[in-house]
Amino acid sequence: MPKLNILIIPSGDWVNSPAPLRMTYVAEFLVSKGHKVYVWQFDFLGKHTNQVDNNVTIVHARTISVPDKGIFFLINGLLQIVSICRFVRKLKLDVILNEQLLHGLLAFFFARHTTLRIFDLIDYLPESASISYYGSLSIVKRLIEFIVFSIMHRISSFSDLGVAVCASLTKVLRATGCQNAFLLTEGVNTRRFTPQSPDAKLRSRLGLFDNVIIFVGVIEPWLDFHTVLEAIAILRKKIPNAQLLLVGPARASFKAEIHRLAHKKGVHDCIIWTGHVPQSEVPLYINLAKCCLMPFRTDLFLSRIVLPVKFFEYSSCGKAIVSTPLPEIIRLETEHVMFYNSPLELVKCIETLLNTNIASTLTDKARAFALKYDYRNIAEQFEQIMLSGVIKKRTSIDKNTFQR
Repeated sequence: MPKLNILIIPSGDWVNSPAPLRMTYVAEFLVSKGHKVYVWQFDFLGKHTNQVDNNVTIVHARTISVPDKGIFFLINGLLQIVSICRFVRKLKLDVILNEQLLHGLLAFFFARHTTLRIFDLIDYLPESASISYYGSLSIVKRLIEFIVFSIMHRISSFSDLGVAVCASLTKVLRATGCQNAFLLTEGVNTRRFTPQSPDAKLRSRLGLFDNVIIFVGVIEPWLDFHTVLEAIAILRKKIPNAQLLLVGPARASFKAEIHRLAHKKGVHDCIIWTGHVPQSEVPLYINLAKCCLMPFRTDLFLSRIVLPVKFFEYSSCGKAIVSTPLPEIIRLETEHVMFYNSPLELVKCIETLLNTNIASTLTDKARAFALKYDYRNIAEQFEQIMLSGVIKKRTSIDKNTFQR
């Protein structure tokens, strides 16, 4: 089995990310198998901070710090053209595993012809880029989507193969020029996310009662909290001590909108905001709840392709989940997920889980489901895809050379 030289161009800041990226687990596994792994570092803070991952070689390049991430990637992608070219040409890379737009396009373009180019599509990039400009003019959003889609299309056509986190995104890869596409979902560290009894001290500190509903993750405009708050207003008339626990950071403007709506609905006193919580503590918070929320908007293309990490984390903690009808979740035919389309349906789902013993009976089923998606399994599949891809490409190159 060959040992590979691999460059990972991740979706974000590898060193300073508040939570491990999916690729973090993959890289750890690859290193444990004897492969050499390099990671391109995006220094959003403008300087080298925190500890450097000892398992991989971090590649730093001259960086200009810009608060807006879209502009950050544009400016630094252009600034780092020479650095990217020198790096991918200097090293005899077997694989470039890319999750980025401009940096990935440049790396693919400058790479040696022997290098296997893999596009790891973890999101529908045009919409995830435009929705970040919440409140901007529609024409601005459409322009952003057009530019991002054009770059994504070009990367796909450069790729030898693609990997996508859900079935819908594998279709996107094929439609944009990458015919050799694999499905490889997100996963979860099942050793960290485990079913546990609620932490009494944490519950007391947060002022929580027994009937807690939780949402974990970045609170962004692609989530539908209008329906959630309407449902909570109805639910409190039936279950007065029901509480909504929101764990994660929120954009200031969107958080203000949720606060305004919560006051309007008269439910602001039953919403507990924690802000950012260290990833190591997230399982403690999930285990405080009786059920977990995934309130994605259904009017976005994003909702047709999303298969969120929180779904696997909730499941690994043995929790019942209440979600908008996301096609990628429905496709998995899970027993521990209930779907809703309206505030009244959401109330009915939550009421069933809070007032009956159903939630506890689903713990084993949720946990068994999550174990199949442990990151160790995902990483092993990544390695097999890389090895088979490299061998296939080398064979093809040797065959063409011989025929000449």
